[in-house]
This record gives sequence, structure tokens and C-alpha cells, in this order.
Amino acid sequence: MISAFLKKTFDSKQINLVKSLQIYIRDAYGKDKEKERMGDIREIQQYRDSCNVDDQTVSPVSAIPKHEQYLAYVMLLEKRFSWGKSGRGVFSKASKVEVWFKWVDSYRHTKIEQSMDIKLEKFAIMFNLGALMSLHAVKLSETDEDGLKQACKLFRESGGVFEYISTNAGNDAIQFVQNMDIQKDSCKFLANLMLAQAQACFAEMAIRKKMKPKLVSQLAIGTSEFYQDCINMIDMTAALKSWIEKGQYNFKEHCRHQQQYYVAIAHYYESQRVAKLAEEGVYGKEIAWLKSANSILSSIANSKSKLIPTLTSHRKQLIRKLSPRLKEALKDNNDIYHDPVPSISSMKSIDGRQNVAIIEYKPKTDNVEDPFKNMVPKDTAKKADQLKAELMGEIQSLNLKVNENNDNARAILASLGLPAAVDCAQTTTGLPDAVWERVAECKKIGGVKELNTMYSRIESINQESWKILQEEVIKTLDVEQSIDTQIRTKLGSKWQRTDSMQLQKEYRQQVDVIANHLTTAIETNSKIEKSMKENGTQMSAFDKSKEELADELPNVDEIKDNEEAEQLKVFLDELSEV
Repeated sequence: MISAFLKKTFDSKQINLVKSLQIYIRDAYGKDKEKERMGDIREIQQYRDSCNVDDQTVSPVSAIPKHEQYLAYVMLLEKRFSWGKSGRGVFSKASKVEVWFKWVDSYRHTKIEQSMDIKLEKFAIMFNLGALMSLHAVKLSETDEDGLKQACKLFRESGGVFEYISTNAGNDAIQFVQNMDIQKDSCKFLANLMLAQAQACFAEMAIRKKMKPKLVSQLAIGTSEFYQDCINMIDMTAALKSWIEKGQYNFKEHCRHQQQYYVAIAHYYESQRVAKLAEEGVYGKEIAWLKSANSILSSIANSKSKLIPTLTSHRKQLIRKLSPRLKEALKDNNDIYHDPVPSISSMKSIDGRQNVAIIEYKPKTDNVEDPFKNMVPKDTAKKADQLKAELMGEIQSLNLKVNENNDNARAILASLGLPAAVDCAQTTTGLPDAVWERVAECKKIGGVKELNTMYSRIESINQESWKILQEEVIKTLDVEQSIDTQIRTKLGSKWQRTDSMQLQKEYRQQVDVIANHLTTAIETNSKIEKSMKENGTQMSAFDKSKEELADELPNVDEIKDNEEAEQLKVFLDELSEV
């Protein structure tokens, strides 16, 4: 069995994420964020360095988790930042993270792809993850039955990775023309190669467990069919076929060898099955299957392609099992049975049986914490603050309108004798409780005298506020603007300072808001003053008790339409809450 070859990259001297990420974060997020994230950036670079491995020395057991973690970081970085030409200069900041990623094609080591697109890094790491799984599977397949079981699962998982790249890389990988290995057709081929080898593990387990010859034959034919699919996939695309033929290893010849080899295994075990049948001509049929298997093994031994040594050793091992039995069967048939030896084509073909399927792969994006999740670009933060300020301005404006409308509503209600008139509609004699509560509240704070004192104090504060606004704020801004205008007129284009009106824009807006508040306060004070003068005589009645006030009220008949009055009271309560 064979693994997918690992892609090779270059060390941190040629591919360094640290400096590029450092510059981008400083320009886009600020120096504070740059300092905070430097430890995380260096850790990501260390993971990348640990993924720069080769087929001869790598330990798949330790390399696979590191590749999964680095892949999670790469997918996080792809989502978080823009990658490409930074556009950074003396007077401009980096708009993208600029890193030249470089990867060698796994079929042809002379072909090197380089790109600033982080997708190349993502697909390459993902490809190597699948290759490492297949390498681990190859090593396990050469051990015991438990090793074969684990190898079978790993080949299926590896196939899932290549299938994922084939399905999801799609159009994105086309741009990387010097890396044919990560292209769609290549990954489809490798996914099927892994599946063929998973089926081969299944067949080998059946052989080791000495299962029935019929089952072994069917599993072997199923394996052969998988390898035939691999050959068909290579031949389907001229570009992939040519690329593999020029590569360091001829995968097509490898698949052809294995396709024929497993047909030979199937024929060998079919010879064992027919030998046990209680019918005429079984010796001749056994010899036919043995001779076919022997002929196939001899033909693939003549291949001129240099393939991995294990293929030769397995083929020779099968010949050593087959040859003595074929020689013995030929002698017995010639001396005793004299059964005719039929052609293979005249006998019933062996039905293939396939017991494996790809295990779906999903990148483990939750393998690492996102160190950049709370970072907000400076421009975005600035815009957010501007929006917040605008919203606060809108809120203040609405509050002013609401207060003004409330004052108008209360004035109209007062002119109609509301809400006291409605309260009285529910009481036919005496002073209504709701009215007395208002009277009691006024008496509690000091009565009419205290109301006059409070009004005078508020009026004084209002006038003082206007004086401060006009003499200390508006006057200062006007003086500054006047000086700026004089200097600008005198110096012309030599005066490069930002225009005073632009600098004062925010302050002038705040002055307008304050002026509106004070104007509204003056208008409200005028209304209060007028009301207090008009009702001054009547308000002296507040000093009387509830019973005294009730005695002075005239008796009235029961008010009709109480239902309408109650509904109006509900509306007034709602208005009061507003």
C-alpha cells in the first residue's frame, strides 16, 4: 500500500506570518492590540513551522494533531483578515496581510506554487493532513489484525479529507496552476485510492482470519474494481494523466498493478472454492483458476515501472503459495483425473463485494480559541462612536419635543378643568380623594409661599445660565473665529490651519442644544407665572382642611354618563405616565 506524498513548504525565513500580521494589526487595530496579540501570533508561526515535515522523518501520530490545530488557525485567519498585497507605503497603512505562501507539488517536486492568497495555505495543510493519515495507515497495515482495522479506518478518513478538498476547493484551487495535487480531479483520484486501500485492508483481514474462499474472492474483486476506478479517473483528465506520468512516482502503474494483483488473489481463492465442490471436472476448473492467477502475476512482474518494494514482496509471496498447488494439481490431473481445463471466460465470473465507504471529513475549527475575536478595527470603532453621538442627539431632540408636547397637553387639560373634573364625576358629595391628595402634596412642601419661592429661584438660575452661555461660551467662540478669519485674510494660502467653523462645528451644535433647553425653560416659566397670577386668590384655599373645602362645595345631582367619564380618566392616567 502507498500513502499520498506530503507537500513541502519553506521555513520561517521565507514564510513569516509574524511580521506581516504585526504590521497589519498595528495599522488596522492600533499599537495596543499589536502588543496584546504578539504572543498569539508567534504561537501560530510555531504551529506552521511544526507542519513543515517530510515523508521520511515525520511521525504521523504527533504531526496529525499539529496539522489540525494549525489548520484551525488558518481558517480563523482567513475569516478574520484580508490577505493579499498590503498597499502599505510611506503615507498609507496596510489594508491587507501580505505573506507569500509557497508550496511544492506532491507529484512533481520541481513545481512550486506561490501566492498571497491564504487559500493556498489552507488547501496545502488540509492535503498534508490527508496524506499523514494515509501514511499512518500504511504503517499500521504492515502489523497485526488490529493494525489492519485501524489502517482501514484511517484510509477512509484520509479519503474523506481528499473528498472534502475536491468538493469545497473547487474553483478556488484552479488559480494554483503549479500545484496540480490540490486540484479537484487529483483529490478525487486520491480519495478513491484511499478507498481502494481501505477495501484492501478488509480483504487482507479476511485472508488472515481464514474466512471462506468465496468471501475472500468477492472482497478481492471488490478491491480490484476500486483500483480500476482510480485508473479511469487518471485517464479521464489529460492534464492529470500527463502530470502524474512526469511525477516522481507512477500512480497509474501502481493502480494497474494492484488491480491485477487482486484479480489474481480472487482467482487463487476461487480455485480453492471449486476444489471442494462435489461435481465432475472440479480438477480442471481448479487448474484453470490457478493458471489464470499465475499468468496475471507473471504479466505484472514484467512491468518496467519502478514501484514500491512491498508490491513485489506481496506478489512473490502469493506465487510461493500458488505454484506448489498448481504443479501438484497439474500432475494429478495428467496422471489420474484427466479433466479438461476450461477457459476462464467460459466459467461464471466472480461477483465483487465492497464493504467500505469514505468517512466524511469536517475541519475541527473549534480546536483553538480565537485570539482576535474581541478586536475591532479603529475605523469601525470611530464610526460606531459617531453613530452613538448621532443617536444621543436624536434622543435629546425627541425628549425636547416630548416635553414640549406634554406641557401643551397639560395646559389644555388645565383649561378644561381636567383631570379634576373627571375625578369629581365619580363623587356626588364632598371633595374627591384624588383632588385632596394633590392639595395635601402642595401643603406638604410649603403651600403657595413655597411655590412662589421655587419659581423665583428657577427664574434666577435660568437667567444666570443664559448669561454664562452668551458671555463665556458663545463670545469665546466668536472671538476665536474672528481671529482665525483675520489671519486667514492676511496670510492667504500660507495659513494651513483647519478652518475655525469646521473646528467649532461640534461645539456650536452643543450650544444650540443648550440654547433650546433654556428657551423651552423660559417659555415654561412664563406659563407657570401666568397661571400663578391668575389663580393666586383661589390657591389660598389650600390652607383650609379637607372638611372645610368640602363644606364650601355645592351639592350636585348624580352625574350621567359615568362610563364615558371613567374612560376619559383612563386616558388621562396614561397621559400622566408619559
